[in-house]
This record gives sequence, C-alpha cells and structure tokens, in this order.
Amino acid sequence: MSPGFGISSISILIASPTACMRAAVIVVGIFIAFLRLLKSPALQLAPPYGESYYNNFEISSDFVNIISRPIWPGSNCQWRQASRRPVRHRPAPRWEHNIGGASNFCTIDGFAATGPTLNKMRSQQMTYLPIDLAIVYDIICIFEIRGYFRMRYVSCIHDGASRYGCVTGHSVCDLGLRTGLPDLKSHIASHFDNLGRESDLKTDFDLADVVLQPVIPNPEKVICVAINYRESDSPSPDEPEYPVVFTRFANAQTGHNTPLLKPDVSDKFDYEGELAVIIGRAGHKIDESDALAHVAGYSCFNDGSVRDWQKHSSQFTPGKNFVQSAGFGPWMVSADEIPDPSGLDLWTRVNGELRQSTNTRRMMFPIPWLISYLSQFTRLEPGDVIVTGTPKGFGSSLQPPRFLQVGDVVEVELEGIGVLRNPVA
Repeated sequence: MSPGFGISSISILIASPTACMRAAVIVVGIFIAFLRLLKSPALQLAPPYGESYYNNFEISSDFVNIISRPIWPGSNCQWRQASRRPVRHRPAPRWEHNIGGASNFCTIDGFAATGPTLNKMRSQQMTYLPIDLAIVYDIICIFEIRGYFRMRYVSCIHDGASRYGCVTGHSVCDLGLRTGLPDLKSHIASHFDNLGRESDLKTDFDLADVVLQPVIPNPEKVICVAINYRESDSPSPDEPEYPVVFTRFANAQTGHNTPLLKPDVSDKFDYEGELAVIIGRAGHKIDESDALAHVAGYSCFNDGSVRDWQKHSSQFTPGKNFVQSAGFGPWMVSADEIPDPSGLDLWTRVNGELRQSTNTRRMMFPIPWLISYLSQFTRLEPGDVIVTGTPKGFGSSLQPPRFLQVGDVVEVELEGIGVLRNPVA
C-alpha cells in the first residue's frame, strides 16, 4: 500500500517562506528512505492498532512496560518499546516501526500535536517507517526548535508570574524578556508582520513547569458564532441569512489542562468543539477578500455552555459566561502555517469517545465572511477572538442528552493546531 506521504503532503509542507529549507529536508528524507528500501520491505500503512492521547503536548499511551531511549545521544527522537499494543485507534497519525513483534514507535519532541508532517499526512492509520526516515525527522525537529517550521504561541504562568512566548519542543522561549511587552496581545499588535518568523528562540523554562492560560487571557472581545455548520458539504435551502452572534467574557475561559468548572446551579453543562480565530491587525469594515490578512493565528476552543441558563431568554449571554466554563488553547499557531482555514478537520472527544467530527469547509459562514461581517459593526482589535461555531454532536443534541459530569475529560482537536484538553471539576 501507499505510505501516505505523497505529493499533496509535500506541497502543503513547502508552502511557506522557508520553502527551500523545507523542500531540502524533505528531499533528503525521501532519498534516505529510498536507499533504505533497496534492502528493506516497502513502506506500508499498518492496521489501526493503537490509540494514544495527547497529554502535556506529547504522545502518551496506555502501553505497559514502556522503555524510552534516544536514537543517539542528544537526539530528539526516541524509540519507545512496549510489551503489548493498545486495542483501539484514534485519528492521530504517528510514526511507527515494527521490529520483532514488539511495538516500537518514534515520537518527535513538539511534533505530537502540531508537527508539520504528522498533521499534514491526513492519514487515519499508523505508518511503518525505516529508522533512517525517523533520523531525518530528528533533523526536522532541530529546525523546529530553531523556529523554522512551526510557531506555537502560548500565554502561561511561571513561578507565579504571567508570561508569554513560543513553545520549542518541551521548552518555552519567553518573548516578553526580549521585547519588554507585557502580554501576547501586545506582542501580536507590535510584531504582527513577523509572526511565525521569530528568531533566536532559546529556552527560558520547561513547558512542564508552566500553567497554560487561555491563549489570549485578556481579550478586548470574544465574539462567538452559533449555528454555523452544515451536516454535509452541500448548502441546504433553509440555511439562515445571518449567523447568531453572542459574546463571552474573559473570565469565562481557561487554558489547556486546567479544569472547566461545572456550575452548581445546573446539571446541563455542555461542550462545543470549535475553531478560534485570533485577530492580529486592527480593522473596521474589512473587505471579505482582505479578511484573512487580519488574522494572527488559530487555536482550539471548547465553548462550554450551561444549556438551561442559555435558554432563559432569546439571549445566550448567561449560559455562555459562567466563570471558567470554556477552554481556549493549548496555543496559537500562526496564520502563515494555515493559509487556508477552510479545510481543517475538527474532533471533540469526551472521555476518549468521539462525539463531534466535521471539517471547517462545512461552515455556512466562512471565516473571511465572518471577519468582514463582524467588522461592519465593531472595530476588530489585535487579540480579539472569533469563535466560529460547532457541529452536531454536542451533548444536548444527543438522544438522550449527555451532559458533562465532574471527572469527565473533554478534548477538542483541530488538524494542524493540536489538542485542547480540559477535565471537568
């Protein structure tokens, strides 16, 4: 079978300002893999044996007896050998090499959720690779650490202080120490034209030592859209002419891996997996054709909703603004990495069970249209957030309804961005 690494994947990878560098690395990888194939079995797609969950930005598994070791000293690639396979599969590809009946798989630091190739392969199955190509991916990881491939911007708390910066592997480069600006919103406003091209990214602290905040902890506006997904790719005659629009307050959101607070006044706490758009360039009455030029980047959003309070009247505000009821994160991927946000796969899982699955091409009101429409009545500012709607499969749409309970874990995953994970407390 085909290895799933075709021309379309390559074209996606090299469509950026660092096209020559990316192309060179890819060509080297293909060449080494070809040499390996002269004496090895052909690459093939493996059956869907495994299930893994993103946890703290790296793949963790329900394998037992995991043994990890670097491919060579200082390598960012590791072989992890397990005595058995897990029994289910989830839509997240990873590189795997089968040796002697044991499962040996290679993960790249910082690539588990947002690696440019892992998320661009669009394969729902495991991929067996020779070790040579895994080594090439270690080279790619070095480029990632130096900031060549993918920029992931975070807001966080470190040693009790609010910080912001870029994630590089398992570390954070504190941009505030370099710019003197107080927060990510200010950085976006001042460095909009350079987003995705930060340089000299050095480690200031470990990612494991921070508490992630919402990507933009202090937005001027969080504007949310409801009823924005078709159930198929084709329009239907009964679609609304305009979207339902409501707002969220800054204190109604929380960051990755921090709890969503289930209100004690309701048993109808619900989830909604969504794509969040972060504005980078201010604009009023923006033309739809120019709308994406105002975007700083994209993130995941869980628009946690208290359904009975949402329906107290025709206004959604009460049910959408309970303190710490929405998740926003884990990071912002800069817009240059996602030049067209209209084809991203979106999944929402509760306790590992897939509840929502769609693609952003099914939006009735696409992102450029939304930006233009919203900017007609308000001036969009850097750091403003547009939450673009959710597909079917949220708890209250199921029969019988299935609302969130304390102890549940909700994951919102978006292709090319990553996984937002929040427990319910």
